[in-house]
Amino acid sequence: MEERIAIETLRCFERFRIVRTLDVAANCFADRPYTAAQKAARRSVKLLLKRGAIRKFLSEHHQTFYALTSAGAAYLRSTGLQATSSVGRATTLTNPTHTLWINFVTLSFEARGVQAFTESEIMRMLSAGKGSVTKHQNRGVLQVTPSPKRGSESDLKLRSKKVTLLPDAIATEDDGLTWIEVDTSERGSSRMARLVGLLHKMGKELSVIASAHGIPLEQASLKRISLHFSAPGYLKRMRTRLMDLACATRDNILTESANNIRLVHIGDDVFEVYRAGDTPTGQADFCMGHAVLQMLPIGLPAFKSNIPNKSTHLQWFEGNHLPYRRPLSLGLWSAPRSNL
Repeated sequence: MEERIAIETLRCFERFRIVRTLDVAANCFADRPYTAAQKAARRSVKLLLKRGAIRKFLSEHHQTFYALTSAGAAYLRSTGLQATSSVGRATTLTNPTHTLWINFVTLSFEARGVQAFTESEIMRMLSAGKGSVTKHQNRGVLQVTPSPKRGSESDLKLRSKKVTLLPDAIATEDDGLTWIEVDTSERGSSRMARLVGLLHKMGKELSVIASAHGIPLEQASLKRISLHFSAPGYLKRMRTRLMDLACATRDNILTESANNIRLVHIGDDVFEVYRAGDTPTGQADFCMGHAVLQMLPIGLPAFKSNIPNKSTHLQWFEGNHLPYRRPLSLGLWSAPRSNL
């Protein structure tokens, strides 16, 4: 069993390149309570460090993460898997917080049995057989028209400029796609406007994602936008913007224009997005999807089992918060599973 855990842990390193103990816990032990998962992950990381299969790094913000060594890559290759060292890349990183949290959210989806891809994985798929990834860095997967807040002269200039967006990650759920954004810094007005523009695309089929990942087009419509924040202030600012939008769109007649939406706050930082859709007798208003705001489980990496914290289980898979807090209409998440 120890060897199975080692191989699965190293596969996680090969896929994500830089990894925390928290990510190992989500990848291998999501079916356990957090204290047990954390303990098992730490033991696995310690053994791999002793074997020289991984190397420890410390970011400028004193965040510990690890990378796959040449010895670790060679071991994976000996099992028939492809692998390359990620130490070189890790050495150049000073603040990989954003990337690490994207990796964790992606792993959280997969622990629930939902396939998910990070931004870098999407870019590689888009570039497969078409030259270097760099060539496609500005390509993105969905074109939107930014929608700035009314009254801001500088932001109004954004309206005439369409931009093509790439998610931090994407998840392929049964009813469609979930677009994932991870904010580890404060979102400025231009990025805020782009997000509002993205809300106007709720329900649209993302054909680029369908083609790149072999997903049937009818299962590739945008159904959710899941926003994760590393600081309460970042979440509060986004909540205020969306509440303002909900007020502004409350009386919109959706059948007048395909560009009209109605945003409805249904509580607990969950918003419904309504657009007009076709029925046998004409057009009607439909809930096309949801936008969900929530904090990242920032307390988990430094969690100490000897310090009581009754809310910790809510941040782990024992609650309904990972990978995102599901709206009641969608039902609770299924029990998490382990890759072991």
